[in-house]
Amino acid sequence: MLRSTRTRVAALATVAALLALGGGGLWFVRTLSERFEAGATQLASAEAQSITRLLDDGTAPADVTSVLRGSGVPLFEIVDHTGRVASCPELDPTAPPFLAGRTTLTLDGPVTGSRISWQRCNSGFDGYIDGPIRTAVVRGGTSDYAVYVAARIDPYDQLPAIRSQVLVAVPVVALAIGIVAWLAVRRSLRPVERIRSGLAEISAHDLTRRVPVPATRDELAALATTTNETLTRLRSAVERQRRFTADASHELRTPLASLRTQLEVLLAYPDRIDWQEAVTGAVADVGRLQELVADLLTLARLEGGGADRQERVPMAEVVSGCLAGRDVAARLMAAVVRGHRGQLARVVRNLLDNAERHARSTVTVSLTVTDECVLEVSDDGPGVPTAERERVFDPFVRLDEDRDREDGGSGLGLAIVSEIITAHGGTVSVLDNEPGARFVVRLPLA
Repeated sequence: MLRSTRTRVAALATVAALLALGGGGLWFVRTLSERFEAGATQLASAEAQSITRLLDDGTAPADVTSVLRGSGVPLFEIVDHTGRVASCPELDPTAPPFLAGRTTLTLDGPVTGSRISWQRCNSGFDGYIDGPIRTAVVRGGTSDYAVYVAARIDPYDQLPAIRSQVLVAVPVVALAIGIVAWLAVRRSLRPVERIRSGLAEISAHDLTRRVPVPATRDELAALATTTNETLTRLRSAVERQRRFTADASHELRTPLASLRTQLEVLLAYPDRIDWQEAVTGAVADVGRLQELVADLLTLARLEGGGADRQERVPMAEVVSGCLAGRDVAARLMAAVVRGHRGQLARVVRNLLDNAERHARSTVTVSLTVTDECVLEVSDDGPGVPTAERERVFDPFVRLDEDRDREDGGSGLGLAIVSEIITAHGGTVSVLDNEPGARFVVRLPLA
């Protein structure tokens, strides 16, 4: 997979470089050709104006060649008002002008034949032109002549060489860019390969391993760090699930063992055991099992799905309903939150049951409103040690080890409270009450 990625990136880089460099090369050659043509035109125009000034100063057209000899004017022609080439008396009078009427001209080889005398009438012209020529004409002045001057567009044959260099350089540079891109991507993907290999070696039975984090402090390092953090959370979740399964099995084993013992004794000694008392005890154990299983299902559903059927819930009504039949001091303010009414009622009942279980004499409830809804359930019991205030919300946690299980509950009540409040976007914590404990629930207002 990574090899194909490297190859694909290198191919894309090569194609992109080829297109960019090819377009740039074409633009460069075209612009250079236009500059050469413009330069030849300017040079021809300037020389034509110079010849026109000579004619205006009284120089005869036939003498211009001797005056300009050695000055570097490559090709010129002076035509009078009759259309005759006045700059070359040796030329056949009936011969038409050679440059007149031409803007661009290409001569491939020497100008021969009837034009030989015309060649001799041009200063410094050797009779051989093998490239395109740009001509310019200047008319008027005090003399009644038209002056035509031609200049080579590429006097040093530079354009063909430049075109060849661009034609060769573009694919070579594009290929070099592709190779560099391939090597760079290969180097940059090495940490990805190490991360992939590390993840491939991690199994559900060994979540202690971590992927290597590059020392580059870039996106790949952030990816590796996030992966390790995810693996840490996954390991914690798996360990929590394992502990939950083990604790649930242990909790279920006790009432099942008690129920089986009672039934076995009843079957072994049918004449010595009070059937009604034995069945009553068995029914009680079945009730404990039913309550425990119901709490386990509730906790599993909360961990998987959170709060459902969100609606506006008047918390004062919910708390008042849960206080019915209880000897609890309450101070309630009107507060409306969004959530599931039944689940929020379950939170209040579980907190009240926990407070009544540990209180010596008094349980108080308060519902206040600040920028959020605050529910406090306090008791005057032994309180919760500071070091245990986070752990009490874990499943099957009982701080009082000497407490009888039948009186102490299943150990799932506060865990259910924590899951419900978290699903509703709130928080639950334990604070001091001097004496006792104070459970504080904070929920966002509707």
